[in-house]
Amino acid sequence: MVAMGVVDLFVAGQLGAVPMGAIGVGHTLGFAALVPAMGTASGVDPIVAQAYGAGRPRVAGAAALKCAGLVGVLLVLTIAAHLAATPLLTLLQQDPVLIPTASRYLWITAAGMPAFMGFLVLKQLLQGNGIMRPAMYAVVVANLVNLFLDIGLGLGRWGLPKLGVDGIAWATVGVRWSMLVVLALVAVPHVKRAWPTAVERAQVTWRDVARTALPVGLHSSVEAWAFVVAGLVAGTLGAVEAAAHAGAMNVASLTFMVPLGIGAAAATRVGNLVGARMSWSRTGWVAVGLGAGVMALSATTFATMPEAIARLYSPDVAVVAAMASLLPLAAAFQGFDGTQAVAFGVLRGVGDTRVPSAIALVAFWLVSVPLQLTLAYGYGWGLTGVWTGLVAGLSCVGVLLVARIQLFARRTTQTSAHGSS
Repeated sequence: MVAMGVVDLFVAGQLGAVPMGAIGVGHTLGFAALVPAMGTASGVDPIVAQAYGAGRPRVAGAAALKCAGLVGVLLVLTIAAHLAATPLLTLLQQDPVLIPTASRYLWITAAGMPAFMGFLVLKQLLQGNGIMRPAMYAVVVANLVNLFLDIGLGLGRWGLPKLGVDGIAWATVGVRWSMLVVLALVAVPHVKRAWPTAVERAQVTWRDVARTALPVGLHSSVEAWAFVVAGLVAGTLGAVEAAAHAGAMNVASLTFMVPLGIGAAAATRVGNLVGARMSWSRTGWVAVGLGAGVMALSATTFATMPEAIARLYSPDVAVVAAMASLLPLAAAFQGFDGTQAVAFGVLRGVGDTRVPSAIALVAFWLVSVPLQLTLAYGYGWGLTGVWTGLVAGLSCVGVLLVARIQLFARRTTQTSAHGSS
């Protein structure tokens, strides 16, 4: 899914530093508005996965339907933020050169938000039963659509009009609706099996879903908003800085998708095991090890090839130099980022969502964000200060969530031993 964002920035980079920076700033604000709904959609994992593990698919379906209701409320706020892009970006003191283009990008992409939210809720229902392929098929189709429309509408190829950033935005809208349509067509038989009766709907209360899903939305939000602050600080430093930050964050997000996927798989597998009353700790630790290991590879790549990676995003010498200076810092937080993503997935599967959310709130908003602002503005470090703050926050979260898993695993072992005796 993030590969589509990579293509967006590749195409925007061919249009110049301002279009690339505008998409970076627009995506930053758009993601800030979107992430509470995205996190809440993924927060239904424990209920869905544990219900499937207990052999109760219709209870899983009832949870997914009520989660869709919560997401629908948040979707209204998400679209409102997109439509209010100009005053919001002005209030956040973004570079005036970037605001008109970034605002148009957000106004257009708002049209794809309902489809994207529908896709996410449906994906979570299937994922809870270990069914991953339908979403994969949908995203493969979406990548092909995105590549064609980005190049065609963004650069004016294949007989299509050259719309620049507006064309890239319309490509995103087309992609999101195609994802929903493809997933819905493939998932029909699975949805029929999980469709709840009135009895199953009554068994899952709104309170149950909200207490489990909303803390995940909070966790996702406080983490994402710390990165949003980083993007907005970059937007106040100028078009080149905004473009460089967007490129570096994009490539870091691309590698982050691997441990994020492992974390989603861990949430499903651990939840299934908990629902079946089986031991889950080995599965959890294997997942954490995989997440940390794969990010060690990306960290090595970022540290040894920063300029080569930066040149893929932009031909602008200033953008390449600024982006290359950030990638070694991205390398520094890769291991912690991968570990915390998988650890949170494991804890979601166990059903522990509130304490990890509090950990994220403290680490990102009492450590990372203040450090970003202090180093960037107070000490004049600019983007380097921003990314140093991100390293500090992710380190704290990674260490504390691993400690939280250890605590739960020890409790589970002690409970099992007590039960056996």
